[in-house]
Amino acid sequence: MIKELYLENWKSFSPSKVYIDPLTVLIGANASGKSNLLDAFWFLSQLALGRPVDSVVNEIRGGQEWIIRKGCSSAKLNVVMSKGIRGIEYHYTITIELDKDKKVFIKRESLKEVNPKLQNVVTSLNGELIKSEPVTNNLFVCNSGSKEPYVEAYSRRSSRGPERKYPLSRVYSVLSQMGSQFVLDSIKKGVDFVQKELSNIFVLNPIPNNMRGYSPLSDIMKSDASNMAGVLSAMDDERRSQVEGTLTQYLAPLPEKDIKRVWTERIGPFSNDAVILCSEQWKDGEEPTTIDSRSMSDGTLRFLAIATAMMTRPQGSLLIVEEIDNGLHPSRTKELISMLKDLGHERSIDVLCTTHNPVLVDNLGVEMLPIVFLVKRDITTGSSVVEPVEDLENLPKLLSQATVGELMMEGKL
Repeated sequence: MIKELYLENWKSFSPSKVYIDPLTVLIGANASGKSNLLDAFWFLSQLALGRPVDSVVNEIRGGQEWIIRKGCSSAKLNVVMSKGIRGIEYHYTITIELDKDKKVFIKRESLKEVNPKLQNVVTSLNGELIKSEPVTNNLFVCNSGSKEPYVEAYSRRSSRGPERKYPLSRVYSVLSQMGSQFVLDSIKKGVDFVQKELSNIFVLNPIPNNMRGYSPLSDIMKSDASNMAGVLSAMDDERRSQVEGTLTQYLAPLPEKDIKRVWTERIGPFSNDAVILCSEQWKDGEEPTTIDSRSMSDGTLRFLAIATAMMTRPQGSLLIVEEIDNGLHPSRTKELISMLKDLGHERSIDVLCTTHNPVLVDNLGVEMLPIVFLVKRDITTGSSVVEPVEDLENLPKLLSQATVGELMMEGKL
């Protein structure tokens, strides 16, 4: 699973690092850089899926012009992932740069295998499994005349140096291209693991208005959750009943009176579409009223989308949600935290989220301060930095005066 992300000159960031826990919460003022940090994870996931770098960059806020911090020529991302009980780590690093036409290209990539327990790398070659470097004029010129990077793939069993060099396109990540190359099994296993981990990053941006209509049966939920009903209804009967029961359990306490049941139904002449329904009872002794997603509140639909994503994403995924409690009454943030912790543990899914809600942060409790990170602007450089809240200067003194949520509201963080 992903353990940490290091950013250097990515968008607004000076060198910064964020650690990923089962639940990680980012706080900070508007324009502090929280969204820029989330963009880095999305960027990595899209490159791992094999998309061209220019297309990915153009879909990020600011596009080519703002992807690298102003005044800098390149940006670097380094992500650390752990594998299995042996504690083996993979360190994947990618550097992007602007060419003379101000277009972004991948300058270099590397993948290392590290054993932290031994406090050194696995091989005498610094643990490198793959490494790409900029080309010289006589290296791998493709038919179009553009320069391509070369890749060195190393053997874990030997210190003789590179096993082979591969001409690959710099339009795509090396990581996404190595699967079609003939490499040692030790290299392939590392590449496959890292590519899968990054591909399983899912940025969820629930848009309630898009969730109110009927949706076709689907296998994978879209990032806006517009096909949530179709994903649930496409499950086999046993799995769907289990998921609907879990959704009911966590959704029931949200309104003033408990929701009795949440479920989906197939509709249409061929039963190829689906709708979400729930049963509400506002007055004791009366029959529950059935409503569909068209009548549900924004907060209810967003909550449903988050819970559905946690129930349907592959185990080991990283789920990213911006403004995770948007539309949710502050008194219900405890239910949200409980769901994130319980389902995350049950399904081995990590959650990284942002919030401006001081009530949610206070409901985490002091014991969970290590999972809260403050994103802020450096007053001397104006660049974004990430700092664990527990490492803030004078934090014990500040906490003797107010809660973290109150400190957020007063601007004392």
